[in-house]
Amino acid sequence: MTGFSAETLTFLANLSSNNTREWFQANRSDYERFVKKPSKVFADQLAQELATTLDMPIAYKLFRINRDLRFSKDKTPYNCHIHLSLFEDKTTGTRPAWMLGLEPGKLTFGAGLMALSSPELSKWREAVAGSAGPELANILAGLKSQGCRIPEPELKRIPAPYSDDNQMSDLLKRKSLTVWTETDQVDDVFGTSGPRNCLHRLEPFDGLLKWVRTNL
Repeated sequence: MTGFSAETLTFLANLSSNNTREWFQANRSDYERFVKKPSKVFADQLAQELATTLDMPIAYKLFRINRDLRFSKDKTPYNCHIHLSLFEDKTTGTRPAWMLGLEPGKLTFGAGLMALSSPELSKWREAVAGSAGPELANILAGLKSQGCRIPEPELKRIPAPYSDDNQMSDLLKRKSLTVWTETDQVDDVFGTSGPRNCLHRLEPFDGLLKWVRTNL
């Protein structure tokens, strides 16, 4: 097994056009062969590459192909993409993540903090309002200049006790921080070289993740 291939994307494209349980069950063997098993191989190898590069244990989560329909008006049963997150394998402390998404015609990479708990949020605000804030702002400005996308803050107003004119207002209004980039060069993930190619694609986020590990 060598990871993802063109057949992976063909299956996802066909699933997008036939997103029913009947079609999926009739084509389950292709799902197992071209999506499920290659996803595990790819994730194992990318986690190992990250662990070796960063000299830390790395765990990962592959998101299920079954959609959570409980609160969705869209009742199509399956996701037509592959989503993977990787993170430092530890039980305490803030765990920044690397993210990867694959679908026909698009390969997405991301990194950051998906959601901060209340204790983590307090520590985050202390860090960005203090001497470490300008460093993070510069890192994010550099990523934006490279074409990365940063979602808007979740809060409309700066939380107390910080003043409305705080220079780190954008960061203080955040309850998470993720940075994303996309490419149409989906064949980067194919074959045995796919994990190493994607490791290089994640390198621009190194400064952000180093800041998180140092300050949170």
